[in-house]
Formats: sequence, C-alpha cells, structure tokens
Amino acid sequence: MKIHSYRLTVLALTLVFAAAPGARTNPPAGRQFYVAPNGRSSGDGSMLNPWDLQTALSQPTSVQAGDTINLRGGAYFGHYNSNLTGTSSAPITVQSYPGEWARIDGYATTTLAEPVGSSDTSVKLRLDRFFPLGTTARVEGEDLYLFDTNNPGYRVMRGWGGTPQASHNTTAPVAAVGVMLTVSGSDTIYRDFEVLDSNPARIYSTIGDASSRRGSSGVFVLGPRVKLINLFLHDNQDGVFMGVSAVAAEVYGCIVYNNGHCDPARGEGHGLYLQNRDATQPKKVTDCVMFNNFATGAKAFGETAPSVGVIFSGNMSFNNGSPASFPGNPTGFPTSFRQNNLFVGNGSVAPEYITVTNNYLYHGPGAFVGANLGLSYVVLGGAGLVVRDNYIAGGNQSIGVGGYTSAEITGNVFYASKLSTTGGANETLASATTTPTFNWKWDNNTYFDDTTARDNDARYSFNFNQATNIFGGGNLQYSETPSPLGKGWKEWTGFDANSTYTKSRPSGTKVFVRPNQYESGRAHIAIYNWDRQTSVSVDISGIGLNSGDRYTLYDVQNYPVPLLTGSYTGSPVSIPMTGGLIVKPIGFGEALSSTLPEFGVYLIRKSPPVVVSPPTTLRIQ
Repeated sequence: MKIHSYRLTVLALTLVFAAAPGARTNPPAGRQFYVAPNGRSSGDGSMLNPWDLQTALSQPTSVQAGDTINLRGGAYFGHYNSNLTGTSSAPITVQSYPGEWARIDGYATTTLAEPVGSSDTSVKLRLDRFFPLGTTARVEGEDLYLFDTNNPGYRVMRGWGGTPQASHNTTAPVAAVGVMLTVSGSDTIYRDFEVLDSNPARIYSTIGDASSRRGSSGVFVLGPRVKLINLFLHDNQDGVFMGVSAVAAEVYGCIVYNNGHCDPARGEGHGLYLQNRDATQPKKVTDCVMFNNFATGAKAFGETAPSVGVIFSGNMSFNNGSPASFPGNPTGFPTSFRQNNLFVGNGSVAPEYITVTNNYLYHGPGAFVGANLGLSYVVLGGAGLVVRDNYIAGGNQSIGVGGYTSAEITGNVFYASKLSTTGGANETLASATTTPTFNWKWDNNTYFDDTTARDNDARYSFNFNQATNIFGGGNLQYSETPSPLGKGWKEWTGFDANSTYTKSRPSGTKVFVRPNQYESGRAHIAIYNWDRQTSVSVDISGIGLNSGDRYTLYDVQNYPVPLLTGSYTGSPVSIPMTGGLIVKPIGFGEALSSTLPEFGVYLIRKSPPVVVSPPTTLRIQ
C-alpha cells in the first residue's frame, strides 16, 4: 500500500555507541543474506536487493542450516514471526550486520484509511508495511486480528481478545500490539540486536490484563534449541518468554531492563519468564544482566505449567521492582518495595532440578522484598535444587527456600539489610521450609546480617518451618543454646556447621568479571562497593583484550552513553563508582535512582575501528 504521509525521524538513543560488535568467536560459515528497514518482499536477500524483515524470517527453503541473515542498521517497526529452522550442528544465525545496529520496535502506528462499521470484517490502513498478517491491531479500544489480505486491506476478526467491538472513524489511531518477535522453527541463533516497545504508556489507574496494556514479550520463544545471544531487551511487557515447547533453549549475555508497567495490583512485567518440562533438556540463562524491570528480574514459574530443569549461571540481577515503587504509585506499596531478582516456584507442578550458580544479586539499603533469591511458592515436593557460589546481597530477606525433598545450598554469600524503618517483623536473612522427608546439604556459606528484627532484638533473622526461639517466637537466632521452648537455626536444622555469620554489613569490595564466550574482548562486571569508594580497580586481563586494544566501558544503568574509553595496557582499569545517571523506562516520568555507589554493573567491549550510525527511518505522522 502506498505511504500517504510520513516524516523522516532520526531515532534517539539507538545504541549506536555499541553498534559494531567486537571480534566474535566461531564466525558463521554458510551463505549470507541481507535485510534492511526499506527492504522488500520482492527482494532476493542480497546486499543490493535486501528483503524486508518478515520476508527473511518466513523463508521456508531459501535460508538453510548454517546460513546467516544480516540486519542492516536502523529501526524495524512492527511485530514479526520467525519460522527459521536450522539444525543442531548448523544453526541459522540472525544478527545485526557487523558495524551496524538493528532494533525491532513493536510500537508501529498508523491510522485507518477509511471508516469501519461495528460489524465490518475488513479494514484498510494508511500504512500497512509494519502490520504483517498475524498482527493484532488496536483501534482505539478494540483489538482486530489481521488474518488475511483483502486486496487492498485486511480481513479481520473483530473484538479480538474480548475487547468491545465498535465503529471507528477515518484517521482513528491504530497500533500494533502483541509479541515483538515470535520465534518458532528451531536451531536458530538471534544475536546482537535490540528489541523494544516504545509505547509510552507505563502507569495505569485500573487493574487489567497485561496483554491489553503494553502488549506482550519482546521475544516469545516456542521453538526448540533457540539461542538469544547478546540482545538488548527493554521496555517490552516481559523481556523474554520461553514456554515448555522451547526445549534446550538458552538466553546468553542479554541485557534486559525497564520491561513492564504498573497498575493498582502491582508492578507487572518480568525481565525473563521461563517454563520447562524436561530436566534432560534444560533451559539456560547464562551471563545475562536484568535490572529495573517492573516485576522480577528472572523467573521460572507457572501456575499450571512446570519448571523442571532450569539453569541460572553467571547472571547479574538487581533493583527489580523499583520502577513500580515511586511515591504515590497506584499499588500503594511503599517506595522501599522491591520484587525478587531471581525467583523459581510453581502453582501445581513441583519445581525440580533447578540450578543457581555464580549469580550476583543486589537490592539497595532499606529494600523490602519477599526474598532477593526466592525459591518457593505454593506447591511442595520438588527435588534436585542446587544453589552454589552465589553472592546475594540486600533486601530484608536474602534467600527463601521451600518445599524441596533434596537440595544443596553451599558456598554462597548471603547479606540481609535492615529495612528503612526499624522493628519490621518480616526481616529474615534466610528462610527454609522442608518437606517431611528431606535430604538437604546446607553448609559452607557466609552470612552478613544487618537486619533489625521485631522486639528490637537483632538476633532473630532466620526462619525454619515452625521452629521457635527461646521466647516461643518464629524467628531464630543463627546459633542459640537449646531451651525447652526453642533453639537456633543451626540447632534446629543441622545446617551450616562450617559456615560463618557476622552481625554487620559487609566491608571492602567484591568484583566479579564474566567474559563473554561469543565475543572476544567483551565482559560483564559486577562490583559490590561496600565502603562506597569513588572508584574501584578491576583486573580485565581474562576477557580477551590484547595490549593496545581500545575498549569502551558502559554503566548498564545509563546505556548507551560510554562511561570511559581507553587503551588496554595489561594493568587493571579504574572504574568510577559515582555519577548515578540512569536511563528511565520510555514514557516514565517518575524519579528512578541508580544503585551507585554501593553497587554497579558494567559492560566492557573491545572498541570497533568504525562505528556506523543507523540510517534515518520512516515513521507515520
């Protein structure tokens, strides 16, 4: 359809500073195809005659195992469905063209080209290139499902999703809603691009289904053995959803933030949302960063769907729930309220074979949260839980575990901080609920406890089933001489014979560097700066930089503005822990604070020799 009216728009904050990837390992060896924002369905996928994005993702035969689809720089407005199918030994790759940066923005907008009566079954749009078949189009308060063409225009299903069916006048606004990128097919890698929904609506005064608000996930994965690598996923409803059909899928190295919205129920919208059925084909979340999502950072959960076989490793998750806790927020929750940085639990199927290793979680001083690391919900009887070598800091409760018949909780650091108001009855460093028969190994952990428990007695910050302390209360001291009424955590449980407990906050600094396995010279860095120094020295010798290589360092909370650049000499890098600038959710007008100087997460990358700006893009008036 002809574009009747448009204007040229240069997109702000298009991540151009991080556009060109560094050196990548295992470069693709198959054929190369090309997609451009102004590509066409009649193209042949060559660099000079590129496809549009939906055509490329729909290729049944042209794109084969081992091939690569390169997305030229710029914005791809609309909602897309991928059916690409590679093989486990030769996956297809979809990536930003090296040196450029592609962004999928689901907030495609246009207007009706002619009036629509309340019973009409076809519509015409002024601009249809961003509305492929299968899109749900929201016209004022009604959703229309575009299921067939009508030459010109679409055949539609009216009142989709139970929305009220109504008449609409010419020029009524139309917006695409739903998942930004739906991934079916199998054995395909999606890497090095951005997925967002620039819809500015973030705060609602009434409770409603999330899908009727901002839409849906940035990436919704249905197919098996799909990998999402080094993506930036922000301002969607959920960053990623992976259902049970997406067996052996992985999210790696992604930066996931500002997803969700807020209504009177709570902050809605998670960074990562996973379900899995088969422990022999686990889902993996590895070396990702999740922060400032309106609900949890990452969760394996289902009211009826299972969470069996999920591995979380090397992730940095912090300050989740914070955008929904501004003064006067519609939930009525206090500004100190936060949600889990990592959560696993189910409503009807017991979670099993959950592994949580080498993750780094943080909530700031005074944060109130059910558990920074929450590993329990309604149903009991899960098995095979492993929680090892994590650093879980902040919030009134560091860890909550419940209902597993077998578990290993070893080698972790747990820190619970006091609430912003003293005397809170819910301040608990660690909480454990076992089944009647259980086989748990809980030992060799390090505890820091800054809580102030009820009755102004700071000793009682552990909880174990219906155990009691010497006064008959439900909270326990770490260790306490048994009495007729009760005893301490160690005595009740038999746990932590070789652990240490310190009744104070931590001190000094702890630095964790996670090199990226898909891009040499790239890493995520987490810094716990307990003494609140203005800078911290960090050894980056293991991330793949050679002497003389240029690098760029970013504070992920203020991406894509570079924090500093330099030339690698082999010496540690001094990273500033001041400033505290932060990128807020799109359309969000409330204050949002950085976690600096006490905690920071950084992205470091080998600087490319050339950074290519995305081209200008068309946007309907």
